[in-house]
Amino acid sequence: MDKVNFSFDLTQNTISDFANTLLDSGLSVIPVKDKIPTLQWKQFQTRKPNRDEVNYNDSIALVCGSVSGGVEVIDVDVKNDSSGTLIERLTEAIFKDSPDITDADLLIQSTPSGGCHLIYKCDKIEGNQILAKGVDKKVLIETRGVGGYVCIDPSPGYQVRSGSLTEIPTISREQRENLFTACRSLNEYFEPVIIPKQYTQINTGIPPWQDYNERGNVPELLESHGWTYLRTVKDNQHYCRPDKQGSTSGTWNGQTFYCFTSSTLLEPSKAYSASALFTFLECNKDFSEAAKKLYSLGYGERSQPQHTNTQEIKTIDWKALQIVTEPLEEIPLLSIGNSPIATAGNYSQVIGKKKSRKSLFLTWLTSQYKGDQSKDIILFDTEQGIRHVWKVMDRIKRLTGSQVGTFYLRGKSPSERKAIIEAVVKEYPSRPKIVIIDGIRDLLSNINDPDQVSELLTWLEKLTLENSLHVINVLHMNKTDNNARGHLGSELLNKSEITIELERDEKADCTIIKCESSRDIPFEPFAFRHSDDGLPEIVTIPTAGRVLPDEERKNRLRFAFQDGGDQLNYGDLVEQVKQQFAIGTNKAKSLIAEFGRNGWIVNNAGGIGNEKVYKCLV
Repeated sequence: MDKVNFSFDLTQNTISDFANTLLDSGLSVIPVKDKIPTLQWKQFQTRKPNRDEVNYNDSIALVCGSVSGGVEVIDVDVKNDSSGTLIERLTEAIFKDSPDITDADLLIQSTPSGGCHLIYKCDKIEGNQILAKGVDKKVLIETRGVGGYVCIDPSPGYQVRSGSLTEIPTISREQRENLFTACRSLNEYFEPVIIPKQYTQINTGIPPWQDYNERGNVPELLESHGWTYLRTVKDNQHYCRPDKQGSTSGTWNGQTFYCFTSSTLLEPSKAYSASALFTFLECNKDFSEAAKKLYSLGYGERSQPQHTNTQEIKTIDWKALQIVTEPLEEIPLLSIGNSPIATAGNYSQVIGKKKSRKSLFLTWLTSQYKGDQSKDIILFDTEQGIRHVWKVMDRIKRLTGSQVGTFYLRGKSPSERKAIIEAVVKEYPSRPKIVIIDGIRDLLSNINDPDQVSELLTWLEKLTLENSLHVINVLHMNKTDNNARGHLGSELLNKSEITIELERDEKADCTIIKCESSRDIPFEPFAFRHSDDGLPEIVTIPTAGRVLPDEERKNRLRFAFQDGGDQLNYGDLVEQVKQQFAIGTNKAKSLIAEFGRNGWIVNNAGGIGNEKVYKCLV
């Protein structure tokens, strides 16, 4: 929102002349003094004043609504903004999430307090409403629509910065909604959605609401209802509402979902806990139904059995479980560098998003085994078609010279898959040392059911201990964050010997391998890609396009100011940041706003648009 300045020339005109010009252009304008109308103005909400019935003095106001052809105004008030960056943050939000809105779509007017008015026409307008509040509940951004008015240039302290009052631009309903969403994204006070008291105690233990707030998978819930993940900024995951593309409609910070749009079942400027969000999306706001459904899905504390089999407890040989001597040192079956990743009696986890080359990584991993792969390694695939499973087996053979025992389990039930794995491990001609389960999620029906997850992990522990082997589990990550899917992923992360994370770098066309967690020394990250023959090939970890460390960003910012001394106007700063960071205009403006929030630069002149003059503080 940075354009050349524009202001009505009063050298040869009077306020009355200008008011009549606006009346002729189809606007309803009224005289004001200290922002207060000097006449009974409500009649002019439905009709424009006649030239001879109104006396205009030194200040005039524009009446919003249909009487002025559908005028609506977004009032950005900086006096309640403690950060001093409200306009910069709003500019960044509009450029980032509403690229179809440019300065030409809005009439921009500065106000005496240093704020601004965004003025436009639209075939859909509403009454006055608050779009954003500060943490102290004071208004930051609000609208003036039906039943409202705003003072305008040439009233003292008001100045049109972009456009003309006689030709107010018209925007579409979608553009208006995008503007409102951008404004709501700056809201700092959200009214929480409260679960009614009559539904908070469905049982005597932990209620399902609390349990779901702690364990529920909100990213999966949002995606299942058409919300699309966009990006993660600090701790906030940004989502776009259903039937829309590219712009932020709400954010999830791991505990609370904040809604910015009025175009869904959710209410704008509301804060939703995970369970409240579940209630609105899954149960159409019905808290009674949500309480029952959450409980049926395994959330909430279950009642304890009435009778305990004390006889069974007495027969447990607890002495056999007591550690009295130092156990033998574990010899790793597999290592990456000097870091052990697989020992007998344990299990590990490989996680990655879709198309992150998990199967190709398994090919490389089997090649690191020092024994006989054909005898000691077994691979179970639950997800892929039989042809793709054969390709994995063939790739391993081409890389290692050994044919790994490979089994195709697609189409089997979870219980059948576990039974098959047990049978193969016990009856295979050679005793396997490493078992790979590509698709551990398919060994249970609900990855968020704590009872099923607990049963599966107990089964894994027995399988590894009783057969003195290691199980490598492969699990997808959420599309929206770097977490393994569901309650299963969380528990595997806690109990695995090591969790290996795969991250696809589209620009460099490679996959980066990282140690997410380990009980031993973690290995250093490395990268691989498909070679010309389709086998894994180790490559250098790419740096282009990745997030730069703060010190590097500060160095580049210093270079941006080098030619202009220690100060640059906004336009020159945008160009310098574009050059130093090799990015486009919109990204440069977003980066400048971020540098301002970080305290790395400051607007010395205190102006707006190209009047801003920045000084480097790093």
